[in-house]
Amino acid sequence: MYAAAGLLLATGDRRFRVDFEESYQPLQNDPSYLRSNVYAALLYLRASAGYPDAAAAIRRELRRRAEEVRRDGERHPLPMGLSTFWGSIAAGFQRTAGFSAQACLEDPVGAAADCEQVLANVHHALGRNYQQMAYVSGLPGVSHGRTHAFHHWLAALDAQPFVFPGLVAGGPSRQAGTGRRRRAARSPHSDLGLWGDPAMPRDAATPLEGRYTDNDSWSTNELDIDWQSVTLYNLYFARWWAAGAPTERAALPSVL
Repeated sequence: MYAAAGLLLATGDRRFRVDFEESYQPLQNDPSYLRSNVYAALLYLRASAGYPDAAAAIRRELRRRAEEVRRDGERHPLPMGLSTFWGSIAAGFQRTAGFSAQACLEDPVGAAADCEQVLANVHHALGRNYQQMAYVSGLPGVSHGRTHAFHHWLAALDAQPFVFPGLVAGGPSRQAGTGRRRRAARSPHSDLGLWGDPAMPRDAATPLEGRYTDNDSWSTNELDIDWQSVTLYNLYFARWWAAGAPTERAALPSVL
């Protein structure tokens, strides 16, 4: 599906429309590196040689998913549209980039709530959260920001600063971990579970939003493009919006 969309965009050869249709997967999942069908659908929308009916159906499905993200946000007191598993900050950004931002870019006036949902997730990552902590490292002027994390390769390098600017934390996670343990055979560094971190004591009674540690947790040890790039996309979107909220349907900005 992803390959067909890319080839259709690159070549304009209409036979790839058939390939796309035959391999189509409904957009029922959130976008991620594990499931590329949402990315494929977004790519298909850029291809002028695509079927207009197929493009219209994709847009309807994207708007439906954007509505789901808004409903999730409305249920949260902050109100963010996150998925609270390992890597929740990036997972939330995947949802707003794939669904909310697309609705906003198509109609920033009619879909103003979707625009605001993207911004809500950005605000959450930058400090409007239970911990009142910036989950992106190295931002100037931040009084309570991410300064440490559990990353074997940074520990092995004895990197200084350990968390260099611009790294995205995993965020709150429902998974508890298994307490203190050491992987002596593989690394001299301790691997602490979510409940076992002495820098941030907590137990099963700790609210979900408090189940995060800057020192070690199951939700802070994936540094890859799946987290970093989607965070950058949302930040660029917020900068575009901050330059002046559009008063009419907008052309796709350079953030795409």
